[in-house]
Amino acid sequence: NLFLLKISYATQNNTCAKDIYTLLVLDTSGSMNQSDGGETRIGTLKARSKALIDSIKSKESKIVREYGFITFNSSVFLGNKGPTIASTAKDAIDGISATGQTSLYDAVWEGANSMKTFLATDNHYLNYLGVILVFSDGVDNSSTKTLSDAVSKVNSLKASYPDTLVFFYEVEGSVPGGVNNPGDI
Repeated sequence: NLFLLKISYATQNNTCAKDIYTLLVLDTSGSMNQSDGGETRIGTLKARSKALIDSIKSKESKIVREYGFITFNSSVFLGNKGPTIASTAKDAIDGISATGQTSLYDAVWEGANSMKTFLATDNHYLNYLGVILVFSDGVDNSSTKTLSDAVSKVNSLKASYPDTLVFFYEVEGSVPGGVNNPGDI
């Protein structure tokens, strides 16, 4: 996938920061309980996010990898934003459940804000590549922030720390009209 390709390219060309901090922004709204012919969306989200952690973990062994995650439904929950090691992050992901509305734009805004704060603290930007991965079925119906607010916050993060990567991963069953591809973020 594109994310791992960029990480691999950066590490092979010595352009990668010493460590990687990955912030997962995970949709835990009620629509994630829906099944699209097999696994529920929340089940797919858990499997994909843990698989990405495993994929990141398996890359260049000299690089330290730390993880955090933010969950969101009607509200954004910042309590797990890390950094933590892969096994702790995966255990926490196993424990999430889905209920409520979707504050996607608030969550993207908070994710960018949290990453910017992390990178600014103790000059972490000198030693870390910041990566934000957003997993959602893509329909915001409860944010106080707008799509424009979220995009502005991500642009502000990238203006301050241009190496930061932000990706959106669509979970099956996305509803038309939602944020359904990385270009929207």
